[in-house]
Amino acid sequence: MPNIVVVESKDKIQSVSKYLGDGYLVFASLGHVSDLPETGELGVNKKTLEMNYVVTERGERRLNQIRPHLKDANRIILATDPDREGEAIAASLRRELGIGDNYERAKFNEITPEAVREAVNNTVKINDNLVNAQVARRIIDRVVGWEVGPSVTDFAGDDSYPMGRVQSQTVAIIAKRDEIIDNFTPCKHFTIRAHFNGWSAELDTVRSKLGEVMDSERYWTDSQACDALRAKTKDFKVVDFNQKLTESYAKVAFDTSTLHQAAAVRLGFSAKKTDQVANSLYTQGHITYMRTDSTAISNYGYEMIVNYAKANNLKLAEKKRTGSKSPVAQEAHEAIRPTSLDFDGTGLNEEEKALYELIFKRTVASQLSPAIYQKTVIELVCHIDGKDYFYVGGNSILVEPGYLTYFDDTADDQEEEPTQENPIQVFERDETLTAKKTEKVNKTTRPPSRFTEPSLGKYLKAAGIGRPSTYAKIYEKIVEHGYVEKKKNQLISTVKGKFMVKATTGIFSIMEEEFTRNLEKELDDIANGDIDYKQVVFRFFSTLSHEIEKMRLYPPLKPRTECEKCGSVMRRRESKNHPGEFFWKCRNKECGHYAWEIDGKVQTTAEKEAIAAQRKQRQEMIEQFDKMAVNTDGTPKFPCTKCHSAVAKRPYSGIEKEGLYYWRCTNNECQKFYHDNPEENAPYLDEMAYQIKKFTGEDGKPLYPCLDCGSVMLQITPKGKNMFYRCTNQACNHTFNSDLKGNPTKKAEWLIKAEARSKDKNGKFKWHCKKCKSPVLLRDKREGKGTFKKCSNAECGEYYND
Repeated sequence: MPNIVVVESKDKIQSVSKYLGDGYLVFASLGHVSDLPETGELGVNKKTLEMNYVVTERGERRLNQIRPHLKDANRIILATDPDREGEAIAASLRRELGIGDNYERAKFNEITPEAVREAVNNTVKINDNLVNAQVARRIIDRVVGWEVGPSVTDFAGDDSYPMGRVQSQTVAIIAKRDEIIDNFTPCKHFTIRAHFNGWSAELDTVRSKLGEVMDSERYWTDSQACDALRAKTKDFKVVDFNQKLTESYAKVAFDTSTLHQAAAVRLGFSAKKTDQVANSLYTQGHITYMRTDSTAISNYGYEMIVNYAKANNLKLAEKKRTGSKSPVAQEAHEAIRPTSLDFDGTGLNEEEKALYELIFKRTVASQLSPAIYQKTVIELVCHIDGKDYFYVGGNSILVEPGYLTYFDDTADDQEEEPTQENPIQVFERDETLTAKKTEKVNKTTRPPSRFTEPSLGKYLKAAGIGRPSTYAKIYEKIVEHGYVEKKKNQLISTVKGKFMVKATTGIFSIMEEEFTRNLEKELDDIANGDIDYKQVVFRFFSTLSHEIEKMRLYPPLKPRTECEKCGSVMRRRESKNHPGEFFWKCRNKECGHYAWEIDGKVQTTAEKEAIAAQRKQRQEMIEQFDKMAVNTDGTPKFPCTKCHSAVAKRPYSGIEKEGLYYWRCTNNECQKFYHDNPEENAPYLDEMAYQIKKFTGEDGKPLYPCLDCGSVMLQITPKGKNMFYRCTNQACNHTFNSDLKGNPTKKAEWLIKAEARSKDKNGKFKWHCKKCKSPVLLRDKREGKGTFKKCSNAECGEYYND
């Protein structure tokens, strides 16, 4: 009798099958096998919280692969991923397979022989608390998208405004940061720096009570007062001197959020790219599970690091550094770490190897001895005109590198170590000093930086908003909805995003950070079994219902566009097949009327019919022209010079060329173009004849007569090159350059260029030869290696230094 194992990803099937051996059939669910309906209904009974799950097409195929083996199965092991989502997927498999309590739940944080076998030999049951937490999250997020989105769209009055519980909050965070930056006014402020024997100290304007408080910070903006005080600043007394050794440990091992940040800074990976590469490493069995909130290292993992450190002469910290665990006790995850420190990345592709090495080194460094710095702080006072002015100097000197000899992690979150270039000597309290010099220091306030994916992820995690495992999807969605755009790795709110935030802030609680943070904590409490999920969901329903009713009391922010057929509201949509083009669709599904947007306006049925009539008229005209293109005996009236098929007249499209025509060969494989000769109602079969006509005046004289033979010349401007002229007389066929005014000239191109840059804005030559008084030209050296000056008089030819 076989044992059935169901994993989440098909990439795990081969490895898990190999580790478990004969007697096990391994299948993949490929995520959820059932979900709420995609369209048509909410899918949740808001009174009982019963969910109308629908088996997906892909899910049905996976279930059909598993069902034939259930009857004879010895064990049914659900081994989906070891997180809340994986627990919910296991529950959906239990439900759709109809296996009741006849199953086992296996969880492994790494895909190694030992971990897989241990999980299968120590199975548990599905944790309903984790499932309920995920169900609550799914219901709340579904209701937000289903009910808040349409309400905001109605309130906004025109465009579509999809809403998400965490996504919308993220847009608000970005928009508020952008508003601060856009409205920021730089403030120039000053301080004084006193220099001593190789070191310096700076005036503490806060402690010295100088300047005024702006935005919770004190700035000294009086430049003249700063100059006056600096002129009197000379003698100081030591108020305090403190010098001590401090330990700086390596950052703890990665969780999902910190891996995103470090991979962005060091490797240039987006959050989505990091997730993809990390997932590949996990399914290959090289790292532990990559969706985790924990930075803790297991005892097994710590033992690996100890053995590796001893083998490579690396000094360990005095005791194991524990890191932080997930806020949910049942999620027994650890940090993202290598599954074996004996694997060096051989066989991985370039991206996988780069991320693996980053995870490897950060993991090992997290348990190594700290770097030791000698930190010095000196406080001085300068007494002037009965008032004390305080100065502070400091430095931080690396005494023992510790883990830094193995891995420097100081740039992973773009934080910098304190400067080491201020060598302060040892002083005693009350010791007097005289400054060698003083200087005025000009400073300017700066706005906060715009968000990037790593800095936004760091902010969201610190604020307790959302789960790091979903951040990459959030970034993708807010860009897809048009709320945020990505420019040079910066996330910047769009006009649409700012409008959405403005329209919803103060009405919906989901736009408040504190509300989102508290709800996230309640979801953790559900997972821990501390609170009933229905209580949380029903309370959210009540809050949301009041807020939606509140929004409906306000008039629309923008005029609504009504459907001309049924009077319902129409919504603006961007065409998927033609990006940048928009159409409007009636929200009344029974009506379904839609219209394209033309020049910023909704196209009416009358306009649409008028355009259709014009197209019909044009088509009838073309059919008539095709008939006129042949003689009564069927021969072409105007044979194509290329294929000898009939050439037919065609009307130009567009208002600009209305009433104008061209001619085209009727052979679809040829379709040679010809200009129209309206005087003869015929095509110019000879292109040169058309060109000569074009450059001949009404008086019959050439617009540009050839400088040699007087025939008509054509004005030609090749793409990316200078304009020139060509004679149409085949016996002559001479070409001429264009001068600065666009007229033909016999002058060489280099001479035209040299004269142009040798004249001033009034057209007069800037330099003249000292010998013959002729103009001096600034010319290019050969092969573009600089310039030189030379007299334009060939008989003189005097050179001058440029």
